[in-house]
Amino acid sequence: MQKVLMMFLMIGCLLVACDDAAGKKTVDNEAVGDTDVIASACGDGAVGGDEACEPGDTADCAEVTTGSTGTATCWEDCSGWDTATCKDTDECAATKDLCGDPDYAECENTDAGYRCICTNGYIPTSDELLCVPRYDFDGPIYHGDMLLVVNEEPNGEMSSIVGTLPQPGKMTKAALPRTPQAAVSGLPRRPFTAVERPLNRYRAIEPALDPVVGDRTMLWTSDLNTGKREQVEAEAVYVGEHCIMWSEVSGGVIAESTARGIADEFDNTIFDLVTENFYEPSDVDQNGKISMFFVSMGGNAGGYFSPYELYDYEDSNKADMIFIEKMIGQFGAQYASDVIAHEFEHLVHNNRDALVEGKQNFLTWMAEGMSTSAEHVYRGFQRDYRNAYNDSDSVSEGLSVTYWDYNGSDITANYALTYLFHQYIRIHSGQGNAFYRELIESPNNDHLDFDAYIQKYIDPELDCGKMLTNFRIALIMNEATGLYGFKKEPSFTNFSKKYWQGNGGNEFYLRGGGALQIAIDRPFKEKNDKEPGIRYIGIHLGDTAIDAAADYAGE
Repeated sequence: MQKVLMMFLMIGCLLVACDDAAGKKTVDNEAVGDTDVIASACGDGAVGGDEACEPGDTADCAEVTTGSTGTATCWEDCSGWDTATCKDTDECAATKDLCGDPDYAECENTDAGYRCICTNGYIPTSDELLCVPRYDFDGPIYHGDMLLVVNEEPNGEMSSIVGTLPQPGKMTKAALPRTPQAAVSGLPRRPFTAVERPLNRYRAIEPALDPVVGDRTMLWTSDLNTGKREQVEAEAVYVGEHCIMWSEVSGGVIAESTARGIADEFDNTIFDLVTENFYEPSDVDQNGKISMFFVSMGGNAGGYFSPYELYDYEDSNKADMIFIEKMIGQFGAQYASDVIAHEFEHLVHNNRDALVEGKQNFLTWMAEGMSTSAEHVYRGFQRDYRNAYNDSDSVSEGLSVTYWDYNGSDITANYALTYLFHQYIRIHSGQGNAFYRELIESPNNDHLDFDAYIQKYIDPELDCGKMLTNFRIALIMNEATGLYGFKKEPSFTNFSKKYWQGNGGNEFYLRGGGALQIAIDRPFKEKNDKEPGIRYIGIHLGDTAIDAAADYAGE
């Protein structure tokens, strides 16, 4: 009887679920102690199958729902936790400055936690749990979509090693070639010396008489390809109020009607615009007029001014003169006038610095910045310079604002950078066109004049080097307000990103005033191998950082 009862009990265990010694349930003929949990009835006191809990069970709210406190109870159907009695955790109140300083970060509590609302130059991390600066100047770890590398040394003749950059390969640490600074006009000439004086101070001369239309003479000119001086026959084609128009005879002279149209535009518009906003012209030949010589000059230049003509050299014209490419002059005032405004500004700028002040010369990048600005005063925004910036490979490779090479392969980009930088300073100074004359009349004729002007009108803590950095950021971001843009002045828009392609290395020299834009997709840690003057800035291009809050931990 005892054996039969035991057998019945064993068979019973095979037909219905039985608890093993460990309290686990088995089904059918599975071995006792098997780890598979079977479906069980809600309320039987054991959690099994799809059950989350048993009636009467409780749990800490923080364990079953994000960002809450209190105690949750099990639903009667065992399907989950009833969080009705849970209370949201206000992380913002619990932790001061959770998102950052209240000056730029506001913490907003949410059902699932919190989110950060950022202002004053800060943006949220990708998970919205921290406000971080859009521009990361601090290092040694730099966050953003772009690493901007700048050399804040304002002297373009000075170069510094940029350090190891986030690009593959290695470049020999050979200094960039040093090209002697060219004359303001781009024309090879003898250097000024202390004993030289402009013509009307060097010796007594009779004032030059106005020619009669049709008069011919021999005038000196220079081939811009070779720099060679030569005399060519010229004919007077028109005499205006402020100008004498000469044309090269060879190949036919410019028509008098064409010359009159150009002269009228100069006399009635350009002359006053330049002399009022920049400076007065020299008058070494004492005739009260500017000689304009339309001549085939070689090269690709539309014109030039050379201080050489103002001195008593055997092969100078001994006159206040600018040169205009004859082919451009033949097209009329619409084409020649921009060139004339540009070259006439060179002449008045030279008058102030070389003749009035008696200084040796001014920096070429400043001179060309003023002459391109004369085009701006005359015609408005110079779209061609913006296009030259956007199309330039040299800008992508670190072209300097403050280094000038007339013989370089991308001279138009030099013009573009100095034009845009001068306009950038004008806009932020708030002085309008008065900026030009005040800078020309400043005493140093170098970047120190920019330092003084910037500290007077923009910010006493800034200087030319720092504004060169701000200028580069403005070209990238063009914000509507502040220093990282052009204050929404019309046409100063649509600047292209100029990403560096790496071309051979991650270490090389960058000239003062130069910059590189490098795309990055993760934080960049500097190697402490850059030289003085070099600065890194991480830039977030979008409205949200690409990194999460945890990526900033420990910095």
